[in-house]
Amino acid sequence: ELHRTLNIVRLAVNQKLREERIVAIMEDARQIQNSILPRHLPKPGDFEIAARSVAAEFVGGDFYDVIVLDNEIFDVVIADAAGHGLPAALQVSDVFTGLRMAQSREFKLYRTVQRLNEIIHRSRLATKFVSLVLMEIDLKGTVIYCNAGHPRPILMRTDGSVERLDQGGPILGPVPNASYSIGVQCMGPGDLIVLFTDGVNEASADDDEEYGHERLIHAVRTLLHRDPPDIVYRIYTYVAKFSPNSPPDDDQTLVVIKR
Repeated sequence: ELHRTLNIVRLAVNQKLREERIVAIMEDARQIQNSILPRHLPKPGDFEIAARSVAAEFVGGDFYDVIVLDNEIFDVVIADAAGHGLPAALQVSDVFTGLRMAQSREFKLYRTVQRLNEIIHRSRLATKFVSLVLMEIDLKGTVIYCNAGHPRPILMRTDGSVERLDQGGPILGPVPNASYSIGVQCMGPGDLIVLFTDGVNEASADDDEEYGHERLIHAVRTLLHRDPPDIVYRIYTYVAKFSPNSPPDDDQTLVVIKR
């Protein structure tokens, strides 16, 4: 449905339809894309999750999801298609579809990422680069993850120490037979993981200085003992104060998982 509507938008622009008609179609596309983002996040076991995504245009190239697989395991995914706007949004719909197909076949995590890479590589869209982190978390705190060329998520312990989740492989799309490895971590009570797209850490001030990883880590450390919804809200506030461009120059997505 998203593919169909976004293609209509492109057709409408090319055929120079009336502006109000294009605006109406764009709004349809925005609502459909919003529908693939979860409206309500689950609260599995003693984990709490919060997320937010802000598009740079009427549709965006960022994606996140939380999928409860069974009573013991849930998946978290964040993805970022190169660029923003229509081409990126179309590629995001491929990620969404590919994930659902892989999970319906009960693929292992690394096989799911390989399958997504194949789908993106075969795409006829101009945007053939998608970064992604897919993680599988059990209620005992074991985290199995694969990072495909994405900004490294922050795993922060209750004492403020940080580990970056970088195990995986290349960005999805360019290499058809790319191989991917998995990383394993464990979350104890009070630990949290922050996943984000590069629109967050690369948000720039008027002098072109980027918000950067160190500022983000410092912000997470100061917010460590707050609840995930508050952490998400405050980080967006910090980034917006640093880089007051509205809408942002690039799509911005943030996911916070706390045990």
